[in-house]
Amino acid sequence: MLKNSTDSWSDLKSHYFYNLKTLQTAITIVHNSSIELTRLYSEIIRKSKTSSPETMKQFVHSWIKKIDTDYVELLPDIKEDYKKIISDPTEESLENLGFKIQQKLQKNSISKLDAYHVTLNAFYKTWKEMWPN
Repeated sequence: MLKNSTDSWSDLKSHYFYNLKTLQTAITIVHNSSIELTRLYSEIIRKSKTSSPETMKQFVHSWIKKIDTDYVELLPDIKEDYKKIISDPTEESLENLGFKIQQKLQKNSISKLDAYHVTLNAFYKTWKEMWPN
């Protein structure tokens, strides 16, 4: 952590680079975990095929109740699938929602984090070029 505004250029660069590397590591971890969660979601849906329609409806309604509607309003990409799954909790609607979550939320969010990292990395490289000491 930086002590104060009198830190040297070298200290600033060191702290900045450390946090940049930490961010990249975190993005990689999030990416890998999200891939595994997507795989597990699909496997759970596949295994649930033997459940009765009543069990599926109960599961969907219980799951959907646990999602804060404020989040759904902030996520327009899944809003229609969210509404559809409430009215028609089928395996297909679960698969579609899972696909949308993965395509629209997970990939988009990670891409934005990656773009954030690339932008900050470019800042760091330019900074090193402009003030090399």
